[in-house]
Amino acid sequence: MLREVLSFFKQEGIDLTQYPITFDSWYGSKELIDMLSEEGFTQILIHAKGNYVFKIDGKKQKLSAHELIVSKT
Repeated sequence: MLREVLSFFKQEGIDLTQYPITFDSWYGSKELIDMLSEEGFTQILIHAKGNYVFKIDGKKQKLSAHELIVSKT
């Protein structure tokens, strides 16, 4: 199906492989990345989520749980 879509746009003078393609990490696989590469995509972005834990003022917790005060200078 991807080849059909790429072909359709190419007939109209639009090369979709020149645009970045992006997806969440849960959707990605080596097979998908290989297939996109074979079709000519060179900008493949995979978004991953993570939880960052910081120790601030002796408290170790997710960054979102810290109360950060930004001072204006």
